[in-house]
Amino acid sequence: RSTESDGGFGFWRYDAASTATVDGGTILAIDGGGAGRFFRLHDGTFYPEWFGSSADWGAALTAAWTACGVRGGTVKMRQGVDYIFTTQATMPVSEFNITWDIRGCRIRPRYASGATFKFGSGASLLQEITILANSGVIDPGTSSEGSQSQPLLELRGVRTMRILGVRMLNIYQLAKWGDASDAQPCYQIFLDSCDVNMRLNADGGHTHGIAGDGASGGLYLTNSYIEGDATNVASAVNFLHLTSAQGPARLDHVSVLGGNLKAWDRCISSVDARIVNIETDQSARFDEAVDAAFYVEATSGATKGGAEIMRISGTLGSGPSGTTGKMLRIKADKSNSDITFEDIILEGVIHSKAGGPSVHVTTSGTGAVASLHVKSIHIADTDPVDAAQDAIILDGDIDEALVDDWTIQHKSTSTFDYRYGVYNNTAATKSVRITRNFTMDRFTTAVVYDPNIGDFSIGRWCEIDANGRNRTITTLPFMTALDMAAGVTGGDFAM
Repeated sequence: RSTESDGGFGFWRYDAASTATVDGGTILAIDGGGAGRFFRLHDGTFYPEWFGSSADWGAALTAAWTACGVRGGTVKMRQGVDYIFTTQATMPVSEFNITWDIRGCRIRPRYASGATFKFGSGASLLQEITILANSGVIDPGTSSEGSQSQPLLELRGVRTMRILGVRMLNIYQLAKWGDASDAQPCYQIFLDSCDVNMRLNADGGHTHGIAGDGASGGLYLTNSYIEGDATNVASAVNFLHLTSAQGPARLDHVSVLGGNLKAWDRCISSVDARIVNIETDQSARFDEAVDAAFYVEATSGATKGGAEIMRISGTLGSGPSGTTGKMLRIKADKSNSDITFEDIILEGVIHSKAGGPSVHVTTSGTGAVASLHVKSIHIADTDPVDAAQDAIILDGDIDEALVDDWTIQHKSTSTFDYRYGVYNNTAATKSVRITRNFTMDRFTTAVVYDPNIGDFSIGRWCEIDANGRNRTITTLPFMTALDMAAGVTGGDFAM
């Protein structure tokens, strides 16, 4: 360091025989070269000012992270300082846990050619990285001050990323998470007590909040508020978007406990990927503008799309600008021969949007899905917002829709009942088969409404609640004409 009070001050130990590799911050060579090194005395806390200056904070932070990675520790930014990054800072592979402490400072990421902060390369595995903020702020500023068209973080081969108490403003994209070409995946991201504002910017428009390709592990949000700018609404923009465009993608767990997740289009979106477990609680709120809080799609030729376990509760809010919304939307391309979605639980869902169903099943493309099997849907303790709301809408070209083990139950204090339990909204569906265990406690019009279908069947042990009168259907004579009028409306009916 060459300038007084530039942050490079410290206490040193001199080793006349050492030829250790210098790093410009903790190991310095003597003038003239040869043997002899100065070793900085420190407690495991590193500062970027030791390695560089405001002329290139990206290089200085990279050097600090590299030195810290030798044995682990903390890289600390100085309180009250604005750090403007116009170059990329990269954390290399380390087998030790590293904390990046940004408490009390302001980070301004303005790198124009990629993520400002890159962790790992995907070739090997970084261990646990913690970004600790409390009163720290990450804010690139206005578009006139620097580029905002790139992700904030790129995570390539990271075992655990913890982001604790960070306030992020004017963020274009929070993270690019993994790549299908990585030898090591990114396992899990934790956001705890974070406040993230994502908005449209002049440099590139909207993108996904977290984009994952080939990712695995889990995303965990706790008491965090993720908000899209209400004045800038665009379609096909999600907070978490998981895709397998370059290879198989899998997400083992999505957890949203408390806070508010607001997206322009969908809060959580999975395309040709496998979400194994979604878990939320009733203190969580999901606001989406034009589509659904949770969206799962299997595109053309996909065999791996779907969801295995989804346990969703909380409030489906009014969204940035949307007028209708669904808690869950399931979509399958018609080129697929057999797509299954199973173990879907919506519990304690409180709607504040009018008109939208709790679950919407639809298709895309040409032809028809040979078999769309929606298995084990349980909607419990739900609270519709108006009398025109339906529990489940089937809306697509499906040769055979199998409804297997569904339960629909209202909250005891609910003002409104669902209009229909299952509403088939298209004549293209050739058959709907309720195979077993279909239960609904209350409705205003019909348990099943199907004005279009030519083949409708209910299995032997299907229980239907018709206006509060539970009955188990075992043989056709057991169901009278009055019962059918109360319980099922539609075309041909068989058991």
